[in-house]
Amino acid sequence: MTDKVFVDSNIWLYALTIPRDGEDMSKRNKAVKCLRNLADQKTIVVSIQVINEFHWNMLRKFKINDDSVAEIVKVNVESIAVITEIGYPVYRKAFNLRKKYSLSFWDSLIVASALESECEMLYTEDLQHGQVLESRLTLCNPFL
Repeated sequence: MTDKVFVDSNIWLYALTIPRDGEDMSKRNKAVKCLRNLADQKTIVVSIQVINEFHWNMLRKFKINDDSVAEIVKVNVESIAVITEIGYPVYRKAFNLRKKYSLSFWDSLIVASALESECEMLYTEDLQHGQVLESRLTLCNPFL
């Protein structure tokens, strides 16, 4: 089995932002701990979709300027993760996964990217914790 894990954008967002007033620090702390542990033990993989979602949320939700977000990605994501492209094979695989598992369009692209990258685990809070897809990709919610 491979030592690759895929990390979804929500994990990066919690780890790389400070919670706003009234928001719980525990998710940030868990996300930071998760990424540190993974970086020490596994190869972290993200797709360009994850980078785009992270960047967009940093601009819109957190009002961080474009140049600063690009630097955050370079220093914090690019330094510890392999960034993969999304090509037509991922698109086709996502199409089949949507039908088979009733995934949303965007989630199916994340799952397909993780499978195409031969990851053993997908860290996300958006899908069912513990579920195994295609008999080889385990979904893990690090916040549970």
